[in-house]
Amino acid sequence: MKVIVIGAGVIGVTTAWSLANDGHQVTILEEQSEVAAVSSNANGGQLSYDFASPMASPELLTKIPKLLFNSDSAFRIKHPISREFLSWSQHFIRQCFPGNYRLSSSKLKELAKKSGQVLEEIIATSNTQFGHRRAGKLVIYTKTSAFERTKRLLGKSSTNGQVILDQQACLEKEPTLRQCGTPVVGGVLAAVDAVGDAALFSQSLAADAQQRFNTTLSLNTQVQRLDIHDNKIQAVHTNKSEFKNPDMVVFCTGENTNLLQNCGVPLRIYPVRGYSKTFTPGTQVPEVAITDHDKKLVYSRIGDKVRVAGFADFGHFSKEHDEQRLDMLTNQAKAMFPKIADYQASSSSWSGNRPATPDNLPVVGPTSIKNLYLNMGHGMFGWTLAAITAQQLVEQVQKHA
Repeated sequence: MKVIVIGAGVIGVTTAWSLANDGHQVTILEEQSEVAAVSSNANGGQLSYDFASPMASPELLTKIPKLLFNSDSAFRIKHPISREFLSWSQHFIRQCFPGNYRLSSSKLKELAKKSGQVLEEIIATSNTQFGHRRAGKLVIYTKTSAFERTKRLLGKSSTNGQVILDQQACLEKEPTLRQCGTPVVGGVLAAVDAVGDAALFSQSLAADAQQRFNTTLSLNTQVQRLDIHDNKIQAVHTNKSEFKNPDMVVFCTGENTNLLQNCGVPLRIYPVRGYSKTFTPGTQVPEVAITDHDKKLVYSRIGDKVRVAGFADFGHFSKEHDEQRLDMLTNQAKAMFPKIADYQASSSSWSGNRPATPDNLPVVGPTSIKNLYLNMGHGMFGWTLAAITAQQLVEQVQKHA
């Protein structure tokens, strides 16, 4: 089939490669000047196969009053609050209740585990280089109350390979934690988790698709409208040209859902902004990937760089706000891990919106329009879930062909 994939982030590229590998003629349309230029550009790099937990949680529910007044450093809400956010947040809050959280958490963990297996298959059959390393992930706690709550939760459910470590076990697993400005009281180890550069992966996989499958990649190409007749997309109009009679169109875009909504495809997706700084390594860099549960920051050695990423800001913020958040991220990293990076050397910064559903479960599959499919809404787990959702979409295409 002749397939158009809209979006060349990690989701779009992995979807395009998987469709091409299944025998389809694929064209990727991307409005940016390069692959993985936006949400996939410099995320935290962690592939969370065993420790994937929805943002909407009972713990976060208790913080909502603080969130509304932006008094929690890990989160920010754009004020004045928009109607779009109010609608999305109502569903988000529902997902925070224990029963809904357990259900979405179970589904997310199952997806993440399968995604690791599918990514290994992609690596084995493609020419990709992206600093992939099976580092394992250690979620550290600096507050005893939060650590005890996590232990109780894990004690009531299948841990899927997660191992609870006390303070001494954390230090034995990762001695560089002794540098921490706030002592670690305990942690949870997910030994099979990995790290990798999502942007390098996307760029490498896009090149592989072009070379092996003759996939077409059209950059600086903005989709302006869709011609729909008889409940089917007849043409995709862009700023460059018109793509007529596609057998299938797959949207793998980020936060902008206006085009889909104008076509009568409602979506419950909202941008959650994240930030990162990429540094030259310091003198004490952990071997495992680290997630600071209390500060909501992640630390990963990816190739010859150290990346610090985190925060979750709801809405569309200004460049001035980005600078403030990036400075806060750097200062918190310095205070917690003073020797993990050379903070005086030059570094690169990133901020980007991660389109999220309220339950962190992506929207994958057909729509009410016959040849329109979606693979969207992964939120902070886009990198982790890219492989499995691409496979799911291919399977659904096969089913509906």
